[in-house]
This record gives sequence, structure tokens and C-alpha cells, in this order.
Amino acid sequence: MDSNQDSDFVSGIGKIQKDYSEYLEKRRQMFQEYQTVLSTLKDTEFEIQKIQSEAVKQQLSALQSALQALDYEHRALGFLQDYNATTRPGGLPADGLMYNPVHRFIERKAKAELSVAKHEIELQQLTSSQRAVFQRRVETIQKGQLLHQNWGQWHADWHKFIERYWPHSDPERRFTQAEIEARLEILAKADPQDFAATITTALLLERLGKYELALEAIDNALIVKHSLQVTAQLAKVSILYSLKKNKEAKLLMLSITKSQSLSQQTQLHPIDRWLKARIAASQNQYSQSESEWKALVNVKPMELEARRALALLSFVRASKSLIEGKRAIKEAQMAMDLDPRADWFSHFVLAAAMHSAGQDDQALGELLESHKTAVAENLELCDRLRKHIENEEPFAWDFVRGYSR
Repeated sequence: MDSNQDSDFVSGIGKIQKDYSEYLEKRRQMFQEYQTVLSTLKDTEFEIQKIQSEAVKQQLSALQSALQALDYEHRALGFLQDYNATTRPGGLPADGLMYNPVHRFIERKAKAELSVAKHEIELQQLTSSQRAVFQRRVETIQKGQLLHQNWGQWHADWHKFIERYWPHSDPERRFTQAEIEARLEILAKADPQDFAATITTALLLERLGKYELALEAIDNALIVKHSLQVTAQLAKVSILYSLKKNKEAKLLMLSITKSQSLSQQTQLHPIDRWLKARIAASQNQYSQSESEWKALVNVKPMELEARRALALLSFVRASKSLIEGKRAIKEAQMAMDLDPRADWFSHFVLAAAMHSAGQDDQALGELLESHKTAVAENLELCDRLRKHIENEEPFAWDFVRGYSR
């Protein structure tokens, strides 16, 4: 790993961690705004009660209804009340608060009632000071509505951090040990609440074969429920299989499947699909792996990696089906076309695919290209494949560890 690559990923992970700190600061600011909303509502309550006009009181009942709908007065902003009980983010569904049909209904109802209260109230019956109090109360409720939306968006944004960490989790199992350990060193500085970083750490530890440490890390990401629950659980399934705890792994996978069927979430996140594909491949459930990776071909940020995974899958299956060799070449070549820099791994995958199709001379040529940029264990991996092609020495791709077995 050269110094430029080292600098790139160090600054990359560092930027994610910096952004996460700023993200947590937004929560603190929202909580302060929430306290201001509560304080203003309490300050204006006494003056509002002094208004004697019956017509005005009828209109104020709409305000009170909106107030209750948004959970301010009686429940102290229920969507924030857990703040003091727990400082962990991500407690809402991955699709965010505002996508919940119940909350959409409440929001529409509250806005409608506010509109009635604001525009139809007989303000001429109020004194100037009463109008000021009333206006302050209306503006406070509107501010609360915005806070309500921002809080839901804050939770939805939390889920995006796993997408930024994902490339550093070694999805294709192609990093060298030095590259993994360097990332783990940076990830050790992550905020304890940053479960995306914790999941990434667990996946890297698994790649190194440090399964007990990986299990300990992933359990830390499952202490409380959050929007990355399924991702963390799938990572744990993989680790349990690596520990040969197959029964526990199967039970957890069954639990995940059951929870998914009972929830409103009909599609897995692409990262969860990738983990499912890798787990299935590690258990020789190649048809399921193929199904998941084929779906990811349509996810542009993952297309290149998904095609390489499909090529390696066909390489593994080629001994039992000649047609798999042709499929391997097709996917590997399409991946090569998508990779403008075509590093060692693209050439390695194409070499494996060509060998599976019986094109050994071309495969050895691709390995020569792979040698130009591969380092450390990856250089050794290329040599193992070459020896397998030339001398039929044993070689098998490990979808979890990456190294040949």
C-alpha cells in the first residue's frame, strides 16, 4: 500500500468521523430548540386562558388539538422524550419518521387545524397584547412542526453513514492485512454511538479471522434497537458461521427473515443484500447468492463489485457446469469495462473467469497484469492462481476471508 492510498483512506474515514460529530451536534441543537418550544408554550398558556371570547376559544380548541397531535403539551414532544433516557441515535425505522403513515396523517391534521386557527380566528376581538400572545403561540407550534420533520430526517440521515463506511469494510475481501489493520486503527477512534463504524469494525475483524473480537464488536452494535439492526444482525450471522456456530447463525437468520416479513419494509437495503449473498456463498448456497448479487447489478454504486462477485461465483461453480465458465467471463469482462483503472483485482477476477472457461493462456496473461499492481498477500494470491492453472495445485476462493483455501 503506497503512501497516497494510505492518505486517501485515512482522510476518507476521518471525514466520516468528523461529519458524524457534526451530526450529533445537530441533535443537541434540536433538543435545545425543543426546550425553547416547551418554554414558550408554558409562558403563553396563562395568557391564552385569560381570553374570554367564546368564538376565539372555539378557534383555540383547534390549536389545542394540533398541540396534542404533535405531542407537545401532554407528552413533552414524545419523539424526543427518549433523549434523556438514551443518547443513542437511530431509534426510528430506516425510512424515517415522516414516511410512517400515522405520522403523515398527524402532520396533515395538525397543519389543517393550524390553518383554520390562524386564518379564521376573530382576531379583532383580541387586544393587541392578546394578539401578540396568540401569534407567538401559533408560530411556536409551526416551529414545532418543523422540528418534528427535522427530527425524522435526522434519523433517516443516520442510516447514510453505513453507506459511506461500506467501501472500507472490504466488501470484496480484497484488502491486504496491512490495509485492514490501518483502517481498524482509525475506526478505533469512532464515537461509541457510531454503530455504522462498529459494524465496519466487526466485518474487518472477521476478515482477519479474529472471530471472537468480531463477535464482541457486533454485539456492541446490537445493545439497543436502531435502524441498522438488520445490517448488524446479518454481520453477526456471518461471524457466527465463521465461528462454526451454525445453529445460532441459522436461528438468527430465521429471526431476521421473520421480522422482515412482519414489517412494512419490503426490500432489503443493498448492503444487507450483499451480506446475505456473501453468507449464502460461504455456505455453498450459490443459487441464493446469485439471486442477491444479480439484484445488486441494478444498483449503480454496487454494479462493478456485484459483477465481479458473480464472476467469482461462476468460477467456483465452473467445475460442475461448463456454462458457468462463459458466465464468469461475461461478468468479469463487463466489470473490467466498468473499471477505468482496472487494478489488480479486476485482472485477477478476469483471469479466474478465463481459466474456468478453459482459456488458460489468456488467464495467465491477465495474471501478469495483476502482478503489476498487487502487493503482499494479494501478490501471493495471484501466484496461487497461477500455480493452480499451470500445475493444478489446489485453489478455492473463500467468500468470507478472500484468501484461497
